Amino acid sequence: MSFDYAYGQDVTTAVRGAFKKIKPSVEIVDQQWPKLGEQDYNPFINAQMAKKPEAVFSSIWGASS
Repeated sequence: MSFDYAYGQDVTTAVRGAFKKIKPSVEIVDQQWPKLGEQDYNPFINAQMAKKPEAVFSSIWGASS
């Protein structure tokens, strides 16, 4: 889950690439892209957790988290 703007997109792309190099069999089961400044993350978290991931990556930062 990352903010839907350049930094969020770039960092998520970089992390996905690193995961694929380290473990090519890794499967991305969901991605959530809240708008920068979003106040309610519940719908995003619930949608992501409904996929029952083994791990979650987030680049949500600062006062928004």
